[in-house]
Amino acid sequence: MLIGTRHCAALPLVPGALPVGHNSPDTVETTGTAERFGFQTICEVPAGYAASWAVRATSGQSFRTRILRDPAQVTGILPPEGEVWLALAVPDDSMREMLSALSDEEAERIARFRHAPDRWSFFSAHGLLRSYMAAMLDCAPQDLRFSGEGKAGKPLLDPEFAARQPELEFNMSHTRGFVAAAFASSPIGVDVERVCPIPEMRDLIADLMHPVALSAFDAETDAGRQTALFFRYWTLSEAFLKATGEGLTETTRDLAFNATGTPRLRAAAGGDAPEIWHFGHVSDGCEDWLRAPTPNAAIGQ
Repeated sequence: MLIGTRHCAALPLVPGALPVGHNSPDTVETTGTAERFGFQTICEVPAGYAASWAVRATSGQSFRTRILRDPAQVTGILPPEGEVWLALAVPDDSMREMLSALSDEEAERIARFRHAPDRWSFFSAHGLLRSYMAAMLDCAPQDLRFSGEGKAGKPLLDPEFAARQPELEFNMSHTRGFVAAAFASSPIGVDVERVCPIPEMRDLIADLMHPVALSAFDAETDAGRQTALFFRYWTLSEAFLKATGEGLTETTRDLAFNATGTPRLRAAAGGDAPEIWHFGHVSDGCEDWLRAPTPNAAIGQ
């Protein structure tokens, strides 16, 4: 979650009409429908939000993105190579039903949040992750155990569960009013943010991002497009660094993304070739960058 979004006005928690898609040749598919504990799964990124995901691939590999709608449809099934599975959610009023499924540590962290929307976003992101991972690993959500956090706070499965499906990679993200979880068979990261102008946008780009990002930001004269561009860069950077396990440090200054069109990494830290990474992005205010979803397809077929 971006600290600077504290300046955003409250946004409606009802899904908007913005289609899920990402500007690449990869297809986007939705499957099923369900309400789960503390959240309602959706197949659209709500209006007023941005979402990006990053996944590491082998050379020449392409990716297809599937939007999950019901944990029951992935029972005992894992994302195959070349697929990214995304679960998206907005709040509902059933939070108490899922509290028993969370660990004591998760419950204690929820209690530390002062504001109810922040408690919901943390709770629902963990509930969303548990619901889908429990289905994939064929166990109850409350039985799923995590061994703590790795680099940059990335959650890690308990070794007992990780040994069952060592190829399962996952990540989650939350902001007020919207949460997401991502799954793949290779390192993956996801980031979601509320899209709204904040005073520090230019300073954050200048301090934390590659100089080409600042040049593109300054070259854009429309304020709305500047905001969309900022959240494009921010969420893509966060997703990439969460996939690699790095934090938002000076490393971000080594990352350069294109400003429009299919998200591509122009330069990267850590020695990886930029073409190894695949990205998806959806942001309110940049509908011209999107592809419409393809028809529904059942997971596992």
